[in-house]
Amino acid sequence: MTPSSLRLLAPLSLSERSPQLALEARAFAEPFHANLQFLHVGQDDAETRAQLQKATKDDPLQIVSGRPAKEILKAAREQKADLIAMGAPQAAHGLQYIWTSLSRQVAREAECSVLLVSSDAKPLPIRNMVVATNDVSDPAPLLQFALRLSQKFELRHLYLLREYSLGGSDWALEDDFDMARAENERQRIHSEEEVSLREAVSNLPFESPTPEIVCLRGHIGYESLEFAKQRDADLFVIEAPAHLGLQDRLFQHGAEFALESLPHRLLIFRPNPVTPG
Repeated sequence: MTPSSLRLLAPLSLSERSPQLALEARAFAEPFHANLQFLHVGQDDAETRAQLQKATKDDPLQIVSGRPAKEILKAAREQKADLIAMGAPQAAHGLQYIWTSLSRQVAREAECSVLLVSSDAKPLPIRNMVVATNDVSDPAPLLQFALRLSQKFELRHLYLLREYSLGGSDWALEDDFDMARAENERQRIHSEEEVSLREAVSNLPFESPTPEIVCLRGHIGYESLEFAKQRDADLFVIEAPAHLGLQDRLFQHGAEFALESLPHRLLIFRPNPVTPG
């Protein structure tokens, strides 16, 4: 699989953000020499095309009618897209970025990776990346993807995270008033998680920047999101859950509240046969 086989789909609306979102899409497409396709769901007329082409320039632009989420997902399937890059506007009344109806449906139902760019994202380029490896049975595809991103972008900082929770054992030990034993147990689990992540990373040729391995204890999903925001990460990468039902969330419950201040860019990674090489 050659880098030129990467396919990136970038939905655009008729908004003042379209030129910036087009730049974001190119920032991910150009390092991989990807095939970039812009998509607009709406009326196809000369005025619409003229306005959109100010952003899309000479890149291909497809305009279709229908329901936006449905058409975006359909185009991604038909084009066998590896990545959908789109804006994540904040909804009215303070609702979270990711949970606006369009971005939520695309993020949940897409078969490929999805990049969500917040409305107040820091200007490009991407220099600071945080990758969370939580609840991933096999971290290799996600770490390989992080490696390829680090090679394509001139990163200054790369953080690879692993979160863990002691669950009921944490409370049980403290209830026994055996604080020393509780602390030893925490340190043991922390060490196991760190060793496990370091072993996975050691099999990959990370060079510059050398990734910083970070293990965090607390609510799964919440701690890594807070870490990304504290480090002012340009890009926060997570792996999508393997299965999502109607009532399931991409994040643990606690993290959903933190999404009111979404990191600048959130990339929801899904392994697939055409992940960039």
